[in-house]
Amino acid sequence: MSTDVSADVVVVGAGSAGCVLAARLSEDPGLRVTLIETGPGDVPEEVRIPAYGGLLMTGERAWASPTVPQTSAGGRVVPLVTGTGLGGGSSINSMGWLQAHPADYDQWAAAGADGWDAKTLVPLFARIEDHELGASGTHGSGGPMTISGPRHLHPLALPFVRAAREQGWPVSADLNGEQRTGVSLAASNVRDGRRHSVVDGYLTPAVLSRANLTVLTGTRVERVLLEGERAVGVAVRHETGSTRDILASAGVVVTAGALRTPQLLMLSGIGPAAHLAEHGIAVIRDLPAVGSYLQDHPAVAVPFVAGASVMTYPDARADYDLARRGPLSTLAQVAALVPSPVSGTGPDVPPELVFGLALLGAHSGLPAFEGPSGAWLVGLVDPDSRGTVRLASPDPGAEVVVDPRYLSEDNDRRRLREGTRAAFRMLTSDALNGLVQPLLPEPADDAALDAFIDATLATYFHPAGTARIGTDTATSVVDPGLRVHGLAGLWVADASVMPRITRTLPQATIVAVAERAAELVAASLGEVNRAD
Repeated sequence: MSTDVSADVVVVGAGSAGCVLAARLSEDPGLRVTLIETGPGDVPEEVRIPAYGGLLMTGERAWASPTVPQTSAGGRVVPLVTGTGLGGGSSINSMGWLQAHPADYDQWAAAGADGWDAKTLVPLFARIEDHELGASGTHGSGGPMTISGPRHLHPLALPFVRAAREQGWPVSADLNGEQRTGVSLAASNVRDGRRHSVVDGYLTPAVLSRANLTVLTGTRVERVLLEGERAVGVAVRHETGSTRDILASAGVVVTAGALRTPQLLMLSGIGPAAHLAEHGIAVIRDLPAVGSYLQDHPAVAVPFVAGASVMTYPDARADYDLARRGPLSTLAQVAALVPSPVSGTGPDVPPELVFGLALLGAHSGLPAFEGPSGAWLVGLVDPDSRGTVRLASPDPGAEVVVDPRYLSEDNDRRRLREGTRAAFRMLTSDALNGLVQPLLPEPADDAALDAFIDATLATYFHPAGTARIGTDTATSVVDPGLRVHGLAGLWVADASVMPRITRTLPQATIVAVAERAAELVAASLGEVNRAD
């Protein structure tokens, strides 16, 4: 075991939050920052091609953590995938960019996350975004993250918007603007026809310009090193098998995501005391909420077959290679955020359901695909169900035990059921007549619909909430400053700190959480320095 005193701050996990945080903290030239990532450091060309995003969820950069068998899925195991390698989920996701409803942030603050309200968080997007619409009350210009509409508009995109209007949903010119509910063409992290991840926006410019930022890849953090009640570094294992301690004079920020962050905390003796004892781990800090309150967005795909006239594009790769245009230049096309039909409608009703258009097969030059041409995806973004992440073993290389308990609350099933009905109805709407054919008829009654949901239930891959912000140590893990309760020099800053999952895709909010975390950690370090 070797020791390397190499940092003031160690950031664990180079996903969406970690890349942002490391880049921001390293803006202080007097602060030595080390960012550590389990996965690879290269970014293959396939990752950069937007339309290939639909294939990346089963590739080498996808970290699959199968759930325990889910009652709501007919006893099936549901694959829950997160990203690994530089950029984490931002390097394999759909690139959809949807800010949270401001009411989400105000709900966080009301639940004890003081300083995490909309008044504080929404202005952060002015410095995050480089939006093609320019700066406005909800957008920024010149920031690290490029936000753009579809570079290539698929022939089915506008018909799906019209089909949504037939459902009575309003059309929004910008779901990140004043009207946060309705249907819209999707906004994405795409620049010049290429995926624009947090690696591109934040990390690479920082690495190229700063000697005080070190990035280690292929390196697993096995536990946080603690001296008494202070974090002083991390123990790591390189992919070659070598081990060492990396000491951090100021502290450690864990940004490993909602599945791996609680695992690391528990391996370090921080978590539910009884559960740690089961695995022979000495308890440093009994925090029952570590790994609890797991939330996710369960989803159902309603498949369709489209006519050749709207699905064939034989020169897709050639057009992309020549001009970064054509269907390979775009993945997300249409998105909708609406209340559930059982909750009523109106401008003050926050979204509960998200819909998205998934297109597969030869239309985008992807490898041959047997089956439906696409699907209209529906997900529940306001779940009441809560699950857990637990250790399977004290071995840091073991998988975690993930139990989201999807649809365990009756209201969740009821709302997803109605969203699935709406998805079936859309595929037989006048706007799509002659363009698409549903692969399956709409189930005749609730029992048949529930059987369809049980057989097809999946996820949008948005785990959150397992190290939530709060003031009660029985129900939260970090305080509003993101400091782990009862410990010095240890922070958490990723989707796990969300007190309640956002009612939209979480990527934009995770970047905002990391931006806010950089402010808070820097302020905390300044307080320590002043005290010294």
